[in-house]
Amino acid sequence: MLPQTDLDLICARVQIIADRDDVEEFAIGTTVDLARCRAALHADDVIPLDEPDTPEEAAEIEEALLRRFVNHVKCTNHDDAFEPDTSTLDDSSVLSVFVAVWWRDGAKGALVSEEDVT
Repeated sequence: MLPQTDLDLICARVQIIADRDDVEEFAIGTTVDLARCRAALHADDVIPLDEPDTPEEAAEIEEALLRRFVNHVKCTNHDDAFEPDTSTLDDSSVLSVFVAVWWRDGAKGALVSEEDVT
């Protein structure tokens, strides 16, 4: 189980992204391949939020984020949510919880680092 303080920091990072004027839409998910995920979603950016140790921990983080953000006007998870391809998950995989971002009018925003919320 992820400590609440860690989850609070992850939620704060997503909130910063969601509140940006240059963000058109965002989606939350998990993947083992950020580049492939970005291409599949046709996202402008895919920002890793955490690299959990287990798929169960990744699911816990993703579910907590979705509970908090799924009704946000910019969140697209309520539409056709991205379903991660877990068929490639093996012992060497690095599982990432991510937020995919689509910038307004093709704008390229500065990514959000942990230092931005601490």
